[in-house]
Amino acid sequence: MAIVVEIVESSKTLNVIQQTRVAGRPVFDVSISSGGKYISSFGNGLLTVSLPYTLKPLGRPERVKVYYLASDGSIQDMNASYRTRQTSQTFLWANGSAIR
Repeated sequence: MAIVVEIVESSKTLNVIQQTRVAGRPVFDVSISSGGKYISSFGNGLLTVSLPYTLKPLGRPERVKVYYLASDGSIQDMNASYRTRQTSQTFLWANGSAIR
């Protein structure tokens, strides 16, 4: 199994609406594969994801968001929580279809 997390250039991969929502913040591409095939379903399972993010000066942890940016252009709030000690955003992925 391979889990790959890459920072991507938003101007090359996102539509205009998604770029507006992102507003210069980091964009990560998360993919999971096994045997060369992408995994897109976990059945009834959950995947816990933590992404590094350093809070900006005067930033408020409760305002830091993680969005799933779908290939169809839709945007889904992942209800993440910012963990100040680990400087990361953590969320559960209950819907495997959110993975590329």
